[in-house]
Amino acid sequence: MEQEMHGLIAKGIRSVYPHATIVRQQYFSQGLMNKTILLTLKNPPQEVIFRFYPKEHWKAKKEEFVYGLIKRKTTVPVPTCLGSGKNYLILSKVEGAGLHVGNTHLVAQAGEVLAKIHSIRFPAFGWIVGTAVKPAFKAWYDFLLFDTKEKCKKIPAKRGTAELKKTVLNILKESRRLLSDVRNPSLVHKDYHVPHILAKGNTIKGIIDFEWAIAGDPCLDITKACLWMFPSDPAMEKIFLRGYRRTKTLGKEFDARRPLYKVLTLFSALSLAYERNHQGWIKKNTKALQKVIHDEYNQDRI
Repeated sequence: MEQEMHGLIAKGIRSVYPHATIVRQQYFSQGLMNKTILLTLKNPPQEVIFRFYPKEHWKAKKEEFVYGLIKRKTTVPVPTCLGSGKNYLILSKVEGAGLHVGNTHLVAQAGEVLAKIHSIRFPAFGWIVGTAVKPAFKAWYDFLLFDTKEKCKKIPAKRGTAELKKTVLNILKESRRLLSDVRNPSLVHKDYHVPHILAKGNTIKGIIDFEWAIAGDPCLDITKACLWMFPSDPAMEKIFLRGYRRTKTLGKEFDARRPLYKVLTLFSALSLAYERNHQGWIKKNTKALQKVIHDEYNQDRI
């Protein structure tokens, strides 16, 4: 894989900057599924980002599509796509560091930016694969049931997991009526948190990493963002939500759907942990999921 990636880096840079020389490559360690490298060039002197998708090649086309959509339809700052191939992207570098969740101005701004992302609509609910929503669903509940069953497949059948999967599916099925009011598929980042919200000074400079984006309910995005960024800081969460409401209405439906979306967010994290065979994450996410089910529903359900 490394040899293939180095060949693609050279090929991709030549296609964008025919006379450029790569003088430095810096690998980012945060990526779980894909590789992200900062390339320092000369002729021209410039820094660019190389994104390599070793398994799910369609994600290159997807991120290029989503970044273009955001640039055309909103004022949200995102990287510019400079070049692309079947399984890679070359992007402009966004100056800045991950969001500081103690900065009230930036946190409010992050909420406002997310609302702008959610202003983008799609004709159906579902995964964004390449440049299309597929499989496409008319009903949000139908997509969530499909998606949750797909995640169940990644969690092996063994003691404890079967009952946990059954509990999650039952909670979702019992929430069907609750989800019937979700009628406008919106662009959902689905991983909107600190490392993907880049800021410099008191300004958000860019939103990155849309590889998990879907057409869905904005309340799912908000729930996950709050769960990941403000797990024990309700004051900062309120500032984030206040920022969101500057641009987009957020009513009682968020509070009503939030318990379910907490369960689905942690179940998704558990599924990914099993996919990556990361025992630490498996243990941590199982415990967190069980606690949320206990707290938001009732302790007899596990």
